[in-house]
Amino acid sequence: MPIYDGDGFPDVFVANDNRPNILFHNLGGKRFEEVGLPAGVAYNDEGNVLAGMSADFRDLNNDGLPDIWHTAILSETFPLYINRGNGLFLSAGQESGLANPTRPMSG
Repeated sequence: MPIYDGDGFPDVFVANDNRPNILFHNLGGKRFEEVGLPAGVAYNDEGNVLAGMSADFRDLNNDGLPDIWHTAILSETFPLYINRGNGLFLSAGQESGLANPTRPMSG
């Protein structure tokens, strides 16, 4: 189960279709709060919503924190959100060099 903030409770990322993405932060197993915008995962590097196809939590930079790789459709970038800790993500699709090569793909 993905736990983006290390508190032991599973959290949920939703790659939406043409709406801002959602990140549900688990508040102790019985309640969730939506934190996509303040966490930095609601939009892509360009500030746009995407046709979200899929997403996965993985520690891509080996820092012990799960990052989010998000796929989209043709002509849209596939965002990469690097977990910075403290509930914040850095949108790093352009910086990583992965954004433009994914434009001609559907995920």
